[in-house]
Amino acid sequence: MKALLYKDWITHRFSYLLLLGMILLVLLFGPLFKLNLEFLLGWSASIVIIGAVAGGMAGQTTDMKSHVDRYVQAVPLRKSVIVLEKFLWNWAIALLATGLVAAALLVPRIEAPVWLIAAACLFGMTFFSSLMTPSAYLLGPDMAFIPYAVVFMLFGLGATGLAKSGILNEEFFASLSDKTDAITIGFLVATVALNAASFFVTQAIYRRKVN
Repeated sequence: MKALLYKDWITHRFSYLLLLGMILLVLLFGPLFKLNLEFLLGWSASIVIIGAVAGGMAGQTTDMKSHVDRYVQAVPLRKSVIVLEKFLWNWAIALLATGLVAAALLVPRIEAPVWLIAAACLFGMTFFSSLMTPSAYLLGPDMAFIPYAVVFMLFGLGATGLAKSGILNEEFFASLSDKTDAITIGFLVATVALNAASFFVTQAIYRRKVN
């Protein structure tokens, strides 16, 4: 496992260091422009989210095109461990982004459903990796983006339909104010279920396609 993590670090270290450098620039030079801490943390979270999504896509595509998995077969590791490692970096970055989002909301002590927003962020972040990883093995690196296009198209159509229907009004959001705990738990359960399903599906595809 350590060797696999080191392989990912060596392959993508410049991307990770660039991501860290951008966050440090925001945190160090933001106060010079009199930007408050919650704004700086919010920007840092945005950088992590965008970088994680793009980096996760690029990393998986690079591994597929360079046939890394065929060479890894020479290592005495179970395939489940190899698949698990592919999720670890994405989960770690997702937790980092979620922590920054929660901190950005907690610092000013604003009245907002902080843990609901954090849970939604964690779900959204891990959603990309849970969709990308099995898609890359099933469809190949060049066609792995098709599920993303389909999901975003459906999301856009659904959002447009809800906006035109007038369902998403103040009364609707007011009705949810008393259900934030339940919705937060729902997001967490959905996150665990989605990632577990993605892991086992990826493992099954990996066993069948990578020899």
